[in-house]
Amino acid sequence: LAPAIAASGSLASISLAANNLRVEGATVLALAISASGSLAVCDVRHNSISGDGASQLAAAVLENINIEKFNEVPIKEMRSDSFTKLHLGGKSIGVEGAIIVAGLLPAMGSLTAFNLSYNCIGDEGAAALATAIAINGSLASLDLSFNELGVEGAKTLAPAIAASGSLTSINLSTNQLCGLDYCGCGTYTAEGIEQIAGAVRASGALASCNLRSNLLKYETKRILCAQVKDRTTFKLEL
Repeated sequence: LAPAIAASGSLASISLAANNLRVEGATVLALAISASGSLAVCDVRHNSISGDGASQLAAAVLENINIEKFNEVPIKEMRSDSFTKLHLGGKSIGVEGAIIVAGLLPAMGSLTAFNLSYNCIGDEGAAALATAIAINGSLASLDLSFNELGVEGAKTLAPAIAASGSLTSINLSTNQLCGLDYCGCGTYTAEGIEQIAGAVRASGALASCNLRSNLLKYETKRILCAQVKDRTTFKLEL
């Protein structure tokens, strides 16, 4: 299939969603997308793509100026900075989609509100987004709830939250920031959430942080509350 995609001069849209492509299939597809001169729309959601497969696929998409939409991410409009508010909640863009978003976000100087909830980006997607969040100078509101973010995701996002001079509200609810899933399975650690607490304290712009449904223990909540005890207008949801 990949050689056909690369060789076709007329193929404009393809959906390979839910085909178990995984890393190997994504790597091959990346080569085809790089070579395609006609492909504008591509959907590879629900394929368990991560690691090198996700990064190579995202790089190929970003480098191909003909791609207008990938995994429901409106690349054409994002390139042209057409949004002040963007809602991609529930699109299941995956890790590869998050890497693409991260590649486009720094140049989106008009964007103030971004909803990326319910997208299964995980820690790998969070790591890709972190740098972009830190350097985008306009983003004020970011929703990353329901994204399977774990301890490592918390660690990578914390410096971005602290560094952003524009971010006033962030929603990290219903994730796994302390290592426990929604059923309470896993190993509890406050290491990541304590770094989030430090970022909340360090940020001069942040005014609201939603951490609900992360199965935080009392002591962890106490640490978080201590960071904002002197900021009477700060909205901390635990």
